[in-house]
Amino acid sequence: MKQSSSRGPRWSLALVFVVVTVVYECCPIKGVGDLFWSLPTVFSVIREGNADLNEYQDAFHYYPGAVEVIDGKYRNFFPVGSALLALGPIWVFNGGVNLVAPVAEHFPKLNKGVSNWKKNFARVGNIDASFFFTTEMVLASLFMGLAAVFIQLMASELLPWRWALVVTGVFAFCSSVWSTATRDLGQHGPSVLMLSIALWLLVRARRVPSSAAWAGLFVGLSYVMRPTNSLSVIVLSLLVAIRYRRFFLAYCGMGLLVAATFFAYNWSVYSAILPPYFQAGRIAPQSGALMAEALAGNLVSPARGLFIYSPIFLLSLYGLFLELRDKSHRVEAAAFGLILVLHWLTVSSFPHWWAGHSYGPRYMTDMTPYLCYFLVPVVDRLRMAASSPRPVWRRGFVLTFVLLAGLSVFTHLRGATSSAVVNWNGLPLDVDTHPSRLWDFGDIAFLRGLSKP
Repeated sequence: MKQSSSRGPRWSLALVFVVVTVVYECCPIKGVGDLFWSLPTVFSVIREGNADLNEYQDAFHYYPGAVEVIDGKYRNFFPVGSALLALGPIWVFNGGVNLVAPVAEHFPKLNKGVSNWKKNFARVGNIDASFFFTTEMVLASLFMGLAAVFIQLMASELLPWRWALVVTGVFAFCSSVWSTATRDLGQHGPSVLMLSIALWLLVRARRVPSSAAWAGLFVGLSYVMRPTNSLSVIVLSLLVAIRYRRFFLAYCGMGLLVAATFFAYNWSVYSAILPPYFQAGRIAPQSGALMAEALAGNLVSPARGLFIYSPIFLLSLYGLFLELRDKSHRVEAAAFGLILVLHWLTVSSFPHWWAGHSYGPRYMTDMTPYLCYFLVPVVDRLRMAASSPRPVWRRGFVLTFVLLAGLSVFTHLRGATSSAVVNWNGLPLDVDTHPSRLWDFGDIAFLRGLSKP
């Protein structure tokens, strides 16, 4: 497949961002993720100049398991990356609220919104949890709208921009990006954003080799967002060393800038270069039977299977085959494919491989950019099928793609809009204590509310 570099008009990128973000914002389901304390951490940094949560002690009953005590200070146990990403937007928005506050007094509706923000920003005791859930969802939706723009840029490097929109549509509405990464400010959304930017830069490097150097910055940040991205750090670094040796030192410099800052922060807090959450000991290899179940479950479980909830990604396997056949892209295809396999093996080694109370293949969410990359050659075949003189082959291929995409849209639409599918985790039995439910084809989560009351 030849390099296309047809980004299309700038308004098309703006349209992607607006449409995707608005759809996400209109979906009612709000997640209650592990990173509940990310926003209070951001508020604490802006308000008091520190990242501890001591002032929120009276509110810890909302999510006590996500707080740790270090040298007498309470801190968010989970990765700091989400808070780091949210810091800039929250600081700007809060400054804007303070700026317009005097004017807002003359406009009752505006003043109500301003007052509500200021009240919740300052509150540290009996906090309004729903305020944080809503703010998280808004930020997560904005971040994933931005990620969709970079997926569009990536696909436009290889396809005409109108056809690249097909890949972007799959990313936005046929994957756990919609049903998981946009519902709260967890690790997955920021991780997906960093990997989407890095992937675009590496694809762009085929045309502008210096782009590979900048990829180091976002590959490094992806690790700060989620530790399993250490796999991307290793494999993508090897890829740059092989394909873009001239820019490898600059790539490493960008990555080391991130690493030095991250390690320095960790040392100041934990007296170690890595926080407890990032320790390799959290991965506990399963016995043969349990590992086999987890490997199968992350792909085909009716509750967590990637190919059950996003069957469109079955075509990514075909795309991987096509890319490996293409000598000019074989190294990249092997690298991205290796990351997918290693990630699958890693998340399947977690004791709770089903990701607790979640929806669909949550642990595979981070791999969405790579899976969409492998859809690019498939969409290119789709484009050729549209002008094929063989109507049977053309209709069959197009119908298959549309059917798989439609099923994927359905499952993730349900996850973003139906409380019934979310409640599946605890009803009739808690899935964490009764994991056999993960294989119950008679009670599939995305059919809750349709097939059962």
